[in-house]
Amino acid sequence: EMNYQNPYFSMDILADMTFVSHSYICKLFKEQTGVSVKRYMLDFRLEKAAEILEKKYMPIRKLAEEVGFNDQFHFMKEFKKKYGVTVKEYAESKNAVIEKIE
Repeated sequence: EMNYQNPYFSMDILADMTFVSHSYICKLFKEQTGVSVKRYMLDFRLEKAAEILEKKYMPIRKLAEEVGFNDQFHFMKEFKKKYGVTVKEYAESKNAVIEKIE
């Protein structure tokens, strides 16, 4: 969770940090949480984006970068898949201040 903003954070980095193998971390994580590390990180990043949007609106590209996505289109697709609405619709539903930024 501490590394969610780093778009380059990977299982290999996590394995190096914890001094255990990639496959062992995956196995333990799935046993403990019921989801894969990749799924957990994706959901965590999307939840952080939703938290930000509940306070303020920011351009999608900037929001995607803020929560660790390299690709804003992938971010938008995953956000809509998780929440059932676009980023803008979500922000509007939470009464976030939407500023038009050119």
